[in-house]
Amino acid sequence: MGTSTKTRRPKLNWAQYRYISERPFHTSDAAAARALGISDSAVGAWNADPEFQAMAQAFIDGQLEDSRRQLMVLRDKAVVQLAGLLDSRDVRTRLRAVTEVLNRCGMAEVFTLDLSPALAKLLAESAEEEKGE
Repeated sequence: MGTSTKTRRPKLNWAQYRYISERPFHTSDAAAARALGISDSAVGAWNADPEFQAMAQAFIDGQLEDSRRQLMVLRDKAVVQLAGLLDSRDVRTRLRAVTEVLNRCGMAEVFTLDLSPALAKLLAESAEEEKGE
């Protein structure tokens, strides 16, 4: 059996995880420590330790990456939802969806035509369709 030349880095303990997670929501290290029932001296010692700082930064980076991935999934879901609204039976909903797509693409300024006559026609057609149903 060979022995590993790598040294195992100590992991953050539960209090440290809680502190790192909660710190952004407080105005100071001391306020975060008090809110969590952790002594100021413990937090001071952690913050002075470069190894803790590196582990804390790695933890925060991991949390940010997880959040980015979750937002990407939600973004994709929102795009699918918006695309579905482009095919809505309701003319107003379709128009709002088209406007939103153009705004998000930065193209709304390009299409500054007076849509009033076309919109009036679509609304009239929509009203006729609703009467026929």
